[in-house]
Amino acid sequence: MPRGYLPPLRRAPVSRETSIQAETSSFGSSPLHKATAMLFQTKKGADVTFVLLSKKILAHKSLLIGRSSVFEAMFVGAMAYKDPRPIIRLNNFDATITEFETFLEYLYTDKIDINLKNMHSIFKLAHMYDISSLLKECTLIFKKHFQLSNIFEFASFSHLYQDTCSLFNDVLQFICENTSKVLNLPEFNKLNAAIIAEILKCDNLEASEENLFQIVSLFYMEVKGRLFLFVLLTKNLNVEKHKNHR
Repeated sequence: MPRGYLPPLRRAPVSRETSIQAETSSFGSSPLHKATAMLFQTKKGADVTFVLLSKKILAHKSLLIGRSSVFEAMFVGAMAYKDPRPIIRLNNFDATITEFETFLEYLYTDKIDINLKNMHSIFKLAHMYDISSLLKECTLIFKKHFQLSNIFEFASFSHLYQDTCSLFNDVLQFICENTSKVLNLPEFNKLNAAIIAEILKCDNLEASEENLFQIVSLFYMEVKGRLFLFVLLTKNLNVEKHKNHR
């Protein structure tokens, strides 16, 4: 055999099973966003199960931990589930199966279809699991749907989350820019005192003295009515307690 001679390499036989696996698996060659999307679709390697209305929804703990501080607390640390493959039952859950799956898909892909039907539920899920990027997405969608016919609904809803995102401030901005029209809506009289107080704090309130007087009067009547109701209820409770002690 001449010096430097290298024998030809022989390829090991490839089984049909190995060949099929190589053809069907594309995780290794996919960009990250495509790979995570495929994980969501295939559920390969899923290690947590959510149960909502008897439907089992599979997911991957590591990915959820990377997206949410709430999921991190659920799966890592002293308060985490002891089971390495936990089953989490979502009882009394304020979302449908489709809405929760849509929410999970966003965590995998950063893409989501938000519409008038699901936007309140998606917003609540984003708030519940501390997904700030999704809260911003929802806020942008909400702003596109602001109208005089629904602004008070948005006001009541967003007021609950004013410490979490900018949605309530955006609602106030819309109200301030349309003050005269807003005050003429019959629903204005149904706003609670806390929201009216926030409207009065606005620096750019486009309202006449008459409009401002109307707002202040409504605020006063709302507070007075609540105070009267509180006193009445307290008085009735004291009467009932007195009767029971006889």
